[in-house]
Amino acid sequence: MTTVDEYFRAALQKLITKSPKGIKAALAENIKISYRYIDLILQGKRNPGKKTGEKIAEFFDMTYDDMIRLGRAIIEKMDVGAIYPFKTKTQNFYKKANLYPKIFRILADLAEDGKEEEIYLSLKKISKKQQ
Repeated sequence: MTTVDEYFRAALQKLITKSPKGIKAALAENIKISYRYIDLILQGKRNPGKKTGEKIAEFFDMTYDDMIRLGRAIIEKMDVGAIYPFKTKTQNFYKKANLYPKIFRILADLAEDGKEEEIYLSLKKISKKQQ
C-alpha cells in the first residue's frame, strides 16, 4: 500500500523535474531547508513533516493536499496534466524565487547613490503589486 509520504515524494520529484534548472536551490533557500534535505526526501531517506510539506507545496503554488493528489495520480498513472498545469505554474514560482535577489540589488545600488526617496517609492510600488 502506498503511503502519503510516497505520494508527496512522487509529486515533488515530478515538480522538480518539470521545473527550470536551479529550482531545488531556490526551494531550499525559500523555505529555509538544506539542499541536501530535499535530496534525502527525493531519495526516500527522509520524510518531510506536515509543516515542511506545506511549505514545499506553497512554494509550488499548491496545497499539501494538492501535492498528495498529484503524487497519487502519478503513482496510479492518471492524467497528471489535468491536476497540475506544469508550464504556467512552474514559470510563476520560478519568477518569484528569482525576484527577491534582484530587488535587493536594485535597492542596494540606490542606497549607495543616496537615493532613499527612490527606495521608499520602490518598496511602496512592490507592496502594492503584492496585494
